[in-house]
Amino acid sequence: MEFEDSSEVMFKENPRSKINRIKIGLALVLVFCFLLLIVCVVLAVLYSQELNKSYIDATPGSQKVKKYEICEEEQCLLLGLEMVRNMNKSVDPCEDFHAYACGGWKSRHPLKYTMRQTTMDVMRDKNAHFIKTALKWADLIYSKNDAVMKMVRVYDSCMNTTAIDVLGLQPLKDLIEEYGGWSISQNYNPDVTVAQRIGRAARGLNIDSLFGLDVQPNPFDSDMNVLMLKESALGLNKRDYLDLDDNSEKKRKEYKNYMKAVSQMFNASYAKMEAIYDFEVKLAKGPVLKEVLDVLFDRQFTGNEPIFPMPKNIVFFKEISLLYSKTNHALIADYIMWQIVRQYVGALPDQYRPATGDFLINTVIPRWQQCIRVMFKPFDMPLGLLYVSVNFNEYARFKIIEMIENARTSFIQKLPTQTWMDKETQEKAKEKALAIAIGEIGYPAYIKDPAKLKAQYDSLKVTDSLMDNMKAANHFLRMRTLKKFERPVDKKESVQKA
Repeated sequence: MEFEDSSEVMFKENPRSKINRIKIGLALVLVFCFLLLIVCVVLAVLYSQELNKSYIDATPGSQKVKKYEICEEEQCLLLGLEMVRNMNKSVDPCEDFHAYACGGWKSRHPLKYTMRQTTMDVMRDKNAHFIKTALKWADLIYSKNDAVMKMVRVYDSCMNTTAIDVLGLQPLKDLIEEYGGWSISQNYNPDVTVAQRIGRAARGLNIDSLFGLDVQPNPFDSDMNVLMLKESALGLNKRDYLDLDDNSEKKRKEYKNYMKAVSQMFNASYAKMEAIYDFEVKLAKGPVLKEVLDVLFDRQFTGNEPIFPMPKNIVFFKEISLLYSKTNHALIADYIMWQIVRQYVGALPDQYRPATGDFLINTVIPRWQQCIRVMFKPFDMPLGLLYVSVNFNEYARFKIIEMIENARTSFIQKLPTQTWMDKETQEKAKEKALAIAIGEIGYPAYIKDPAKLKAQYDSLKVTDSLMDNMKAANHFLRMRTLKKFERPVDKKESVQKA
């Protein structure tokens, strides 16, 4: 028996079965299309509902406008309120948009005589009022925090006008005698050299007289600190001594009146004080190379450019040395003492205010505000503790840390794709990214540890005397700077700026 090849075997299908299969297929397609239609309708309805949530009618019958999510947190509401208060809605924005957007702020913050008024000044004033309130309660809340209690004692010594009035001018007279005397107060001591006066004023009182100094990272080796010598500040801005415009002339006149008032406090003639002023003018005329470079390049030179340190410091010290050699040392000694007196007349009673107040400002700053300013630099961290304990958004701090961490992670992940960097450079970039300290955003953690905060202020001794406290605080500030000299840079140290 022979069989046909299997590849050639054919089966004939029943025609009725084929028709049934076609019907079933069509039915399935119709069902699928129906379900798809239902899904599309549902999605369209949901989209329409979401769209209606995102848009609102501006007015009946008008086109719909975009509606955004509204932040209803307290900080958002306060910010919104402040922005509305800053506006002047009576002004047509098409005519004067600046007046429309900022007119309310200007009317609420009128410019005081010779005083600037910016948003930063307003914020500083608000913080000062907050600190004033916090200091009232500090005895109860921080009675066991040694650093805060030192700060409170200094503030109290400044606010105790009764004790200050009893002492009168004597604390300033004692200070002058302690630091070598002054011809204006008739107790000049010629045995104290100019060099001794400069050094003692800088170390004991944190006052830069003929020149200033600071300790900063070496521009050529950021791992080590070096001593930076610089120009010291004068009684006026340097240009105000030399410019002939009306504003500079007005400042010079007020400054001279201020000097005259101080000389009258000691029953001295103005002639010697005038000689001090003339010496200041010579100092103001000193280094001119920097000003030439500023004009030549139409930008401000800092002294840290590639030509460092030629443009500023070297020329200044050459010229100051020449002036030093040509000037009577008794006059230089008087100038140094004037720099001391200018900084410490604030410890005198209110009866000396006409002489001791800021000679450029006629308005009188409240006593409590003066006292808080006294503490800004030496007690920056205890003041920071008072602020962050009540008035700091920890959630915002957490979010900022999270953002920085995300940016760092993304930066490191993308380093291998940066073909313009070789492997060694990529590793250095990664090392720098990992070295960024982000744990102390906002404030250093140690300020909330009473023991660690106390350690920062152990060397600062305070009393009930305002003059003694000002001297101690300024010495503390100078030693905090000097102790960094010739030491490695502490790259984890919190920046301490007032």
